Amino acid sequence: MSTRENLQIVDSFLEALEARDWNRYFRLLSEDLVYYHPSMDRPSKGLAAHRRKLEYHATEFADYRIDPIRRFGQGDWVCAEWTSTTSETVHGRRRPVRFEFCGVFRVKNGRISRLWEYVDRAGHPVPRRPRS
Repeated sequence: MSTRENLQIVDSFLEALEARDWNRYFRLLSEDLVYYHPSMDRPSKGLAAHRRKLEYHATEFADYRIDPIRRFGQGDWVCAEWTSTTSETVHGRRRPVRFEFCGVFRVKNGRISRLWEYVDRAGHPVPRRPRS
């Protein structure tokens, strides 16, 4: 696929995440997805593992909004930067938060097969998830 098509796939991925269109979201991911995130002890492998991560995300950040900043690519590789705004519970109270994200995507055969996601939580501790 062309770089332009791969950029469109990543755009669709972010749009589906914000819209919580999980059917569309998972259609854009390959069965053998490998997902890397600094809060994880090791990458998650496969759609089932990623689905568990997403269930936590969807519950904790129910009012998630994505504002794309820029993206660029070359061949199978796409880099995207975005801001997300949401609210999180701290000491039993909801408060607004904003995060800066950068994702490095590898797109193969029209689906995202690798995703390295980095987040600047700027003063918000990165929670460590137990190993699954």
